Amino acid sequence: MKKVKATEQRGPIMDTVIDIESSLNELHQVLLDMAVLVQSQGKQLNDIESHVARANSYICLGSGSFSLQGCTRRIPEVHLHCHHNID
Repeated sequence: MKKVKATEQRGPIMDTVIDIESSLNELHQVLLDMAVLVQSQGKQLNDIESHVARANSYICLGSGSFSLQGCTRRIPEVHLHCHHNID
């Protein structure tokens, strides 16, 4: 059986290490790209959320105006009715 020198084994091991390092660098770049995408998507989601919140406040204000309008219509009718009964 032939003894293998350490320098002869080093070639394939170093090739494997270089391949792993290259793969890790590629993975790192993919993760950085994903982080940029997630950040930009987060900003868009925040914009959408703020628009929805603003629309919701307009809806609440609008529905509040409708209910006040209904109350002001009823109050004069009741008030006039009461005046009619008093006279």
